[in-house]
Amino acid sequence: MRGVPWWGVISSAAAPVLLIGGWTVAAGLQPRFDPVADTISALAAIGATDRWVMTLTFLLGFGSVPHFVFASLGFAGLTLWPAGAAKRGPAVPWGLRPAVAAAAVALLFALLAWFGTELILGAGQVGLAERVVGAAQAAWPLAVVLSCCLPVRAPVPARGANQTSTV
Repeated sequence: MRGVPWWGVISSAAAPVLLIGGWTVAAGLQPRFDPVADTISALAAIGATDRWVMTLTFLLGFGSVPHFVFASLGFAGLTLWPAGAAKRGPAVPWGLRPAVAAAAVALLFALLAWFGTELILGAGQVGLAERVVGAAQAAWPLAVVLSCCLPVRAPVPARGANQTSTV
C-alpha cells in the first residue's frame, strides 16, 4: 500500500464497523427506540438502557450543550477533511485527488445539511439522517485507504508530445 501504515488501514476499517455496530447493538438494547426518528445520542443519554454501549462507542456521549457543540465541531471537521487531505500529481490515489475530494466534501456537506434540517425542523427523520451522514463520514477514510491499494496508471502522454518534426 502506497504510504499507508498498518494502523491507518486498521483504524479506517474499524471506524465504520465500531460506529455502526455500536449504534446497532445499543438500539437493540432499548425497549422503545425508533432508529428513523431518534438520534444515536439518545442511546447514550441519561435514562437510556445500557447507555454504556454508546458512551463507550462515542467516548463522549452525554445529552448536553457541550455534547452538541463537540458533535457539531466533529461533524464539520469530518465533512471538510477530504479537502485538506487532497493532493496533486500523477501518482496520487484517486481518493486523494482534488476533484474526488471536492465531490466527497459536497456529498458529506449535503448529508450534513439534511441532518441539520431534520434536527432543526423536527421532521421525523433526524435519526436516519444522522446515521447516513455518520456512516458516510466514517466510511470515507476507508475509501481513501482502499484507493491507495489500487495500482497507479502511468499518465498517457498528449498526442504528438513524443514526436519530433523534421523539416
